Amino acid sequence: MFKILKRLYLEVGFVQDWLVHFAAAAGYIGLMKLISPLSSVFGFWPLIIGTFLIDLIDHPLYVYLTNRHKETSVQTRKLIDSGQFIEGIKFWSENHKKENRLIIHSVLGQPVLALIVFYLSFNKLTTPLFYLFLGMFLHTLVDQTLDLKRMRHLRHWFFWPLPSRIE
Repeated sequence: MFKILKRLYLEVGFVQDWLVHFAAAAGYIGLMKLISPLSSVFGFWPLIIGTFLIDLIDHPLYVYLTNRHKETSVQTRKLIDSGQFIEGIKFWSENHKKENRLIIHSVLGQPVLALIVFYLSFNKLTTPLFYLFLGMFLHTLVDQTLDLKRMRHLRHWFFWPLPSRIE
């Protein structure tokens, strides 16, 4: 498992994306430590996991369920199913910007995450789940904020479920 993660880290090029999301999570943790210095930093691990977990859920959903017929999905599945896992992930990471109608990374998925975070925030027993979903929500906010400079790209991946013209 460690070898696969190391190859993904070195060869595929997730480094910049992961660093941006990790920095956002670390910034949130730092802010919470300023507000509540007695809180444990280790209690925030689900937040960091959530910022990365969203991609590990949403992208396979795209490839295997929602957009199986797209050329990028077909090629990615062929590589992964033939045992070329790293090559499949590499192919996907190089080509997924062209076709990204992801379910959770959308104008419909973000409010659902916000509602889940809001609901979980009222229950002390679900604190790890709260931070997990907060990390996912934070991830979508970071992606959205980074794409404010490229509004056309933001419209393509974030607002895809909405009609392009409202009459």
